[in-house]
Amino acid sequence: MYLKKSVTSVLAVLLSSSVAYAMPDATKGNPLDSLGIPTPAGVGDITVDHENPKTLHVGPASSKVIVGDYAELGSSGPQCSDYSKIKADAYRQKSTPAQQEQAYRNREFVSNWYQFTYALPRSSVETIRKISDSRAEMDELAFQNAGTIERFKAVDAKWKGIAIELGALEDEFDTLDKAQATETNTCIVSYSKDPTMLSQCIVGVITKYQAPKAAVTAEIDRVKQDRAAIRDEYYEAKGLYDAYEDKITRLDSSLDFQTRLLAAQSAIVKSAWEVQTDVVETSGAKITGLASAGYNLWENERDLLASTLYQAGHGDYSVKQLDVFNVRLNSGVTQANPTVEANNSPLFYKNVWTFPANTLVNKDVLSDWAMPFERELEGDTIHFDTMDAHSFASGGINFFVTRDARCGEYSEQIEEEYTGNENGVSASWSVKRKLYEPQPNRSVFVANLGLAYNYYAFPGEIKGECSIDVDRMHSYWRNAGKSKGWSWFRSKTRSWDHIREEAREELGMECSLDLKPQSNDPALAAEIAANLEAEMYNDMWTMFLSVYAESYDVVSNEPVVDDAGKSQVGAQLGDGITKFCKSAVCGFANVVLRTLDTIGGSKAQGTTSHVSTNYGKIWKRFNKRTWTVKEGSALVTAKVCVDKASCS
Repeated sequence: MYLKKSVTSVLAVLLSSSVAYAMPDATKGNPLDSLGIPTPAGVGDITVDHENPKTLHVGPASSKVIVGDYAELGSSGPQCSDYSKIKADAYRQKSTPAQQEQAYRNREFVSNWYQFTYALPRSSVETIRKISDSRAEMDELAFQNAGTIERFKAVDAKWKGIAIELGALEDEFDTLDKAQATETNTCIVSYSKDPTMLSQCIVGVITKYQAPKAAVTAEIDRVKQDRAAIRDEYYEAKGLYDAYEDKITRLDSSLDFQTRLLAAQSAIVKSAWEVQTDVVETSGAKITGLASAGYNLWENERDLLASTLYQAGHGDYSVKQLDVFNVRLNSGVTQANPTVEANNSPLFYKNVWTFPANTLVNKDVLSDWAMPFERELEGDTIHFDTMDAHSFASGGINFFVTRDARCGEYSEQIEEEYTGNENGVSASWSVKRKLYEPQPNRSVFVANLGLAYNYYAFPGEIKGECSIDVDRMHSYWRNAGKSKGWSWFRSKTRSWDHIREEAREELGMECSLDLKPQSNDPALAAEIAANLEAEMYNDMWTMFLSVYAESYDVVSNEPVVDDAGKSQVGAQLGDGITKFCKSAVCGFANVVLRTLDTIGGSKAQGTTSHVSTNYGKIWKRFNKRTWTVKEGSALVTAKVCVDKASCS
């Protein structure tokens, strides 16, 4: 965000500046092509100067390699032989498939990697077969006993249904029996001294419950008969199903045991392998050296191009190194600044520049007044992180080198297919064999430093024209009176396009570009065009008020605009209107035009004096030589080897 604002601001200043700078012409290609000269290796883009065709600008080479230095740290050195042995022990394999198999049959320990990739899969052939056989047998049993399973489930459903019904009837009979006993006890308590009434009461209770209990008893007998009818069928089906279930349970237990056994073997071997690799990683992570590499965006590009031109008989050409700025570094290698403090204050700071808000957006940086035309509302100051003009154009990298990087990686990795046979059962698997060979002169550090930079270029001329139909303008203000004014500010309901359309329809004022700027970046070209168009409207409006206005009122207002940064149209490229409007935001009202006699005097025709009441149309033409900001990039490969002479 900050970069865009600063570049846009510089662009705005350059657009309004009348100072001419020597810079490359972005509208033309490589001039060496027209001279019939091959572009020499080791140089970047070549462009002709926008003013002097005998001056060429050369950019940084797009790709270059810089070889750095390596220094051992510590007196013991990297001890690559010891580290090589640790690695070799960890990844040791037999050389041939026959030797791999023989080591397995001899129960020879080769390495944990061998155990993990060969011995364990090989020894698991029988276990895997048992697991597979158990699963297949379970599937076969289920298929063979499909009828038994289906028959048992059907009769079991009937059996359980009868049991549920019988249980409900027995509960109902028990409820009636308990109720009868309760009422009988009541009779005894109530008529214990009256034998006649006691006898009548008990007989009445027996009579009351006799019929309901008899009905429930009959239902119980019926259900028991239904159960007896399927008893033999049920127990026969259940016996067959229980036998099937017993087989399945035993097979499932065997399957679970074999699976757990295989998992336990794998876990043991894997744990041993991980312990050994931890030893390798810990040993390999030890810092043993320091790689140092300096880099520079530029090398000898200017001399190479000048020499090429001279040898081709074009010594009259001069060569300039492209004037770059804002060089950025994009690299996969970073080195964090340590957290160091002195007197409770950090030693490292971001370089932040602060500018008054209007400084970067006025044509004249000394101007005290901001142009009200299409003004963006923003704070009093602008802050952005920055560095010096060339920042990362050159620098150095210090990178600690580990023992693993110093001593080298595996030079080759081979994947081989193996098969095994155990009791007539075959299996196959893959084994990766890592061959380790230390390389003393290998590169210990390689970093690709992507450098991006900006430079100014000439995109060509911009031509435009503004016109005002003064009669229409006069009509607008005559009819407006004091109830209507004019503002160049955007609002929630008035966009810049809307304002331009209103200016054309209401004021008879219109500006357009006949020759628009060209750029490799369409968005940048459109921004340059929009900024110049805004400046044209500003200049035309200023000229109109200066020449034609007899009087006018300046009305202060506070326009509603978008957040700063969302639009660059009218980005304060001139301060002409500030001579009329000393307020940062203002509009115009009650504009009274001078008469033509006041502007240009009476106009005689023949022998009779005549006062013209027709203002006509006025024009103003613009021809700008503009600047644009372009971006380039270069890849610098920083490489460090143990033996610098062998580093290629």
